[in-house]
Amino acid sequence: MFVRASILQSSGDAVRIPNQALVIRGIYAHVFIEKSPGDFYLQRVKLIKRGVDFSFVGEGLTGKESVVTKGALLLNAELGAHSGDK
Repeated sequence: MFVRASILQSSGDAVRIPNQALVIRGIYAHVFIEKSPGDFYLQRVKLIKRGVDFSFVGEGLTGKESVVTKGALLLNAELGAHSGDK
């Protein structure tokens, strides 16, 4: 029996988010953060590790933000439609 394991980092913190919260634009990963009800902004994040269902963010999130976990791609499409960038 074998197991595949990887060490995320030797020390420090990471924020675990579901992959469906990620919006990939080119080579960069982003998430939508809710500032207030109905008011969102796109935050660039640096991924430490991307798994099958969850990813670990090393930079760009503190863990205290309200991250959009469902509908992030729809929100991104709406943002692109309103900015004229499809």
